[in-house]
Amino acid sequence: AFEYGDVLPMMKRGQYQEQRSEWTEVPLRIAPRFGVDRTVKVHALPHSYSGHEPYKIAFALLGQQFTTPFLGVADGKGNYLSRLQLTLVASGHSLVDARWLEEHVYAEAPEHIVLDIRWEYIFKEDLASALGLLFFVALTIMCILFGITLQLSSFDSDAAREEDFGHSAQMRTRFDARKSL
Repeated sequence: AFEYGDVLPMMKRGQYQEQRSEWTEVPLRIAPRFGVDRTVKVHALPHSYSGHEPYKIAFALLGQQFTTPFLGVADGKGNYLSRLQLTLVASGHSLVDARWLEEHVYAEAPEHIVLDIRWEYIFKEDLASALGLLFFVALTIMCILFGITLQLSSFDSDAAREEDFGHSAQMRTRFDARKSL
C-alpha cells in the first residue's frame, strides 16, 4: 500500500545489438511518485550508440509486476522515441495497472526521452458497504410502507365506525318510531 507521494520502485533495461542489459534502478528523481502527475527526462541512448542499429528500452514497476515491452528508442533509420506517456492506474492505495503510449519523431536523436507520468483512479465496489446501503434502503422502504398501511387501516376503521354509527342511529330511530305507535 502506498501513500500520496511515495516513490514507486522503477527499473529499466536496454536492448542493443541483440543483447539485453540487466535491470537497473532508475534514479529516485525519475521514479514515479504515487498519485503525482509529473514529467521527467530519461537519458535516451547510451554513449556507445552508433546510430545504425535499433536500440530498445523497457521499464518495470514494483519489481517486475508491471513491465513494458521493449520500446523502440531508435530504429537505426532516423526514427526516435521522443515522448513516452506512462499512465498508472490506482485503486485505493495500490497500483493496479500501467499503460504506455509512445510518440516518435523523425529527426536528430534526442538527448532525453520525455517521460510523462499520469495517474487515473478506479474505485472497486466495497461489498460490505454496498450490502449495508441496500439493507438501509430496504429498511427505509419497509418503514414507509408500514406507515402508509397503518394510516390506511386507521382510515378504513374510522370509516367503518362512522358507517356503523350511522346505521345503528337509523335503526334506533325506526325502533323508537314503532314504540310510539
